[in-house]
Amino acid sequence: MRMPKSFLCVLLHAHLPYVRHPEIEDSLEERWLFEALTETYLPLLRMLEERARRNAPGRITISLSPTLLAMFEDPLLRRRYSFRLGRLVELAEREVARTRHDARFQPLAIHYRERFRESLAQFEDRYRRDVVSAFRALFESGQVRLITCGATHGYLPLMSLGAPSWRAQIGTAVRDTECGPVALGRDAESSRQVWSASEGYPGDSSYREYYRDQGFDLPIDEVREFLPSGGTRTHLGLKYYRITDRRTPHREPYEPARASARAREHAAHFLRERSAQAKAASDRLGQPALLLAPYDAELMGHWWYEGPEWLGHVLDEAARDPGIEAVDPIEAMDRIPRACEGRLHPSSWGEGGYSAVWLDSSNDWIYRHLNRAAERMQHLAQGRERYDALQARALAQAGRELLLAQASDWAFIMRTGTLVPYAVRRTELHLQRFGKLEEGVRSGRVDAVELAEFEELDPIFPALDAGLFA
Repeated sequence: MRMPKSFLCVLLHAHLPYVRHPEIEDSLEERWLFEALTETYLPLLRMLEERARRNAPGRITISLSPTLLAMFEDPLLRRRYSFRLGRLVELAEREVARTRHDARFQPLAIHYRERFRESLAQFEDRYRRDVVSAFRALFESGQVRLITCGATHGYLPLMSLGAPSWRAQIGTAVRDTECGPVALGRDAESSRQVWSASEGYPGDSSYREYYRDQGFDLPIDEVREFLPSGGTRTHLGLKYYRITDRRTPHREPYEPARASARAREHAAHFLRERSAQAKAASDRLGQPALLLAPYDAELMGHWWYEGPEWLGHVLDEAARDPGIEAVDPIEAMDRIPRACEGRLHPSSWGEGGYSAVWLDSSNDWIYRHLNRAAERMQHLAQGRERYDALQARALAQAGRELLLAQASDWAFIMRTGTLVPYAVRRTELHLQRFGKLEEGVRSGRVDAVELAEFEELDPIFPALDAGLFA
């Protein structure tokens, strides 16, 4: 009797910390979202929409964090992103003119001009700036399963208060949703072939070099007006070189057609390896195997420019393979005859698999403040029935500030050493605001003007239930 197909479950985790600075016209940190939209989310949507149009079989899972969704829906950030895309089109047009006598680089300048124009039309004309509805349409078409994570991507194992903090993070994220916990271990081989710095596909010599960008390569006078407020040099998205050879600094011009062919080859290789791996596992188990292949979404497009194209080819290869099927984990679990049961232990995707990234000498100082604030929030929330309307508003905003302070991104940035002052400032800022609000609620003397200011600066989670913290 022929064994039923095994399952390949590709999961993209899409997350960014909540960054919104109305007080700065063009902040470097808001550009994290804009780069992710241009290089990851719009290209992924285009790939998945093309599959939906031809009713292609196969499904992936995308985890959209609540903070990312909030930024997708924010009118200020939508307007700023549209302006930013328009400026990228202008920059690319200037590059087309500048390279008109350079046969090596003008095709690339044209490539980026058309790419930026396509993204602007996609965002403005097709989506009307509503990216969330585009993801929803793909869910309804059957191309993706959408899931989420904790409200601000808090690192739950280090929240000493336990259940109330977990409940606030998870309950705020999945309000009005019925769900049960399912734990799946990621497949190490699937991760290695994509993530590994030495063996992973993204390091291939034909692929685009991320670290060579015109934001750094062009003279400052030619790019100054396209840089964020303050004139800090940063990536602008026009990258003219391929990786070539990691062992030397020399880089050859990027060739999109060559990279595209390589992405197709790598997709075929990936699927062959997964199919053979699944067959060996299913023979041992006596039932279909489930291979979970989770990746940070921004690997696809932002860090690995060819990633969305590669993923589309993987799904097409899976559709032709007799032994493996690309589905979402929930469907796979429903179709597997039996699954293991066990206890969950703290773990992560981080270095070493545990908490080392989020707890070391660079960031350990934050936890005594975060956990003490969580205890104070619990005490406030337990007395919520006694508060008047202004106190209730302040209590809800205190909850927002605590959730934002708990974002795991700040500890991560401190550990990696990138933009550490910003991560420290955000942690301290939200804790300071929490402290002022907590004092106002506790004393019954809420500063209404200050509260309104905080609500305007951080309008995330408008329906937050402060009772989740009790």
